[in-house]
Amino acid sequence: MTTICNKYQSKRGFTIIETMVAVFVIITGVVGVYTLLQQTMASIRVVSSKLTASYLAQEGVEVVRNIRDSNWIKQETIPGALWDAGIPAGDWEADYLNQSLVSGYSGSFLKTDANGYYSYSSGVNSKYQRKISIAKTGNYLIKVTVTMYWQNKGVNNTIVVQENLYDWKSRP
Repeated sequence: MTTICNKYQSKRGFTIIETMVAVFVIITGVVGVYTLLQQTMASIRVVSSKLTASYLAQEGVEVVRNIRDSNWIKQETIPGALWDAGIPAGDWEADYLNQSLVSGYSGSFLKTDANGYYSYSSGVNSKYQRKISIAKTGNYLIKVTVTMYWQNKGVNNTIVVQENLYDWKSRP
């Protein structure tokens, strides 16, 4: 009988070392997953900011393109209207609400309204600044460069979008 009791006593449960190893493995896995989730969330915020900035930069180009296209429409009804009217060389801000270049670049922050739209007119300051630089080359080319500035956790970020707009409609 003594041999049977010793046989059952040795296989009764985990030793303290086995338990500690199991707890260590579980904790290491949980900490690894938690760290991965934190890094993923931080990356999502950075990528989301870059995506928003690139869309806002493209919107700046589209505002200038819309001014050019509106001038072409005016040329059909108003003789002598210029294709590049309202698009002077220099640094500007533009707001999609009024579809025109807003005074010289002042470094103002774009604002977000209740619907999440960005503009300079109303809302809460966002973290984005947009500078639209216009250079004219010859009589038929406008070089539009839009630079977006913003900060993420104290790190300065910049995106630059560049587009050449031509007066291909009236060019000889």
